[in-house]
Amino acid sequence: MDINQRILPTPDMIRAARGYLNWSQHELGQRCNLSKVSLVGIESGRQHPNHETLKRIASVFWNEGLIFLPEGGFRVENSLIQVLEGSEGVKSFFNDVLSVAENKGGEFLISGVRDSDFARIVEEVGIRESYVKKMNELFEKKKVIHKNLAEKGSVERPLQAYSEYRIVPDGQFENVPFYLYGNKLAIILWGENIKIICMENSELATAYKKIFDLAWKQSTPLEA
Repeated sequence: MDINQRILPTPDMIRAARGYLNWSQHELGQRCNLSKVSLVGIESGRQHPNHETLKRIASVFWNEGLIFLPEGGFRVENSLIQVLEGSEGVKSFFNDVLSVAENKGGEFLISGVRDSDFARIVEEVGIRESYVKKMNELFEKKKVIHKNLAEKGSVERPLQAYSEYRIVPDGQFENVPFYLYGNKLAIILWGENIKIICMENSELATAYKKIFDLAWKQSTPLEA
């Protein structure tokens, strides 16, 4: 869609998009060169920005892949989100993780994935041995840091030697697991046909990393 034909956001849309990206009013203001006071007025509907100001606000969100819809709300551009399903989807996901690990390295953070579920899905698609071997190699080269928040009683002997485990407090194990790698966030939905929703968005990944880091600090190291 041509940029001049894109929908400009209402106050509700601005609040929703800002919340999705986990931005404060101050942060959004800095990005579009507006004061926090002005944004408070715009989001509350008390202040009515001119077309150019509204377009400046919208452009900040467009740059993050958010497209406002005529019926209200917004969608994320397809280039930033993928839905991977079934065995081929699982293969594509883990190949992408390995690609990021090899080319960029960094932290790889897992929350809410049971070792037994991980072992099962990678075994089913025939990539467990190659994936674990490659991650171990990258870990030994100090190219990756791998952290895993696990459920109490679910890990007797870590299946992943390259991963550091911590046990989350009782009752706080996430029902919907996520995997953070690079600037990508993957939400894993279990079921008869596994579904992995991958979102490439640095702001969203940063927000989830803060959630992970807080949980990590509150969790207990796995005893050897």
